[in-house]
Amino acid sequence: MATLKTALLSITFRSLEAERIIALAAQAGLDGIEWGGDVHVPPTNLAHAQRIGDATRAAGLLPLAYGSYYRAGAPDRPSRAQVVDTACALGTTDIRVWAGNQNPDRYDSEGRYAVIDDLQQLATLAADAGCKIHLEYHANTLTNSCHDAMDLMAVLNHPNIGLYWQPDFRLTRKQQLADLATALPHITHLHTFFWVLTGGQFYRQPLAHGKMLWEAVLASLKAHPMQGRYLGLEFVKDDAEAQFLQDAQTLTTWLGHP
Repeated sequence: MATLKTALLSITFRSLEAERIIALAAQAGLDGIEWGGDVHVPPTNLAHAQRIGDATRAAGLLPLAYGSYYRAGAPDRPSRAQVVDTACALGTTDIRVWAGNQNPDRYDSEGRYAVIDDLQQLATLAADAGCKIHLEYHANTLTNSCHDAMDLMAVLNHPNIGLYWQPDFRLTRKQQLADLATALPHITHLHTFFWVLTGGQFYRQPLAHGKMLWEAVLASLKAHPMQGRYLGLEFVKDDAEAQFLQDAQTLTTWLGHP
């Protein structure tokens, strides 16, 4: 597990200032932060991005990724250059994006092509800057499910595009792990949390409640190592700082980190 790092997603605490997020990640003993582009590091202010990156490193942490919320093919997206330049100013080489803004069955062939073409161009531009693009599993995108994500990756066929993975709590644990095994060759980073589905509603739980799932996930990662992967904590129960610190301790214990 030596290559696995730990992170806090800044969007976990959207209402907090960046300084408090840095302090929490440092207190938790994590390796770094994935900074979100919707609140804390918008893709319109390179000087601000550089300040956030500098402050992160000054606290002994890494700016592990830029969660850009770039929606490929969407009309209101920022420019590709803005996203890549912001990641570079932040000091990270990893950029998280979304594959469009609809589920696959909602796209016609022209709309789907626009998303694919945009992602390929963004990935090429990012490669020129020494960065990599990562697609997040997410509802209302072309990576709504593992099956959809695999279809998209086959069509994209681009060496500079990877996949984030996170559990789909609509599925059983067996199905979640089967999806992980299918996608594992493409998986770069993971978002880490635990929910239960009850009465058609998702409820956030302490990460420790997901021990059986996440220990199996970590075993799969150990069997298929990839340099530089990180596990990013998000969706903290009750949005509570104390719960985040507990979840961070749970995660670092599972990984055997001091």
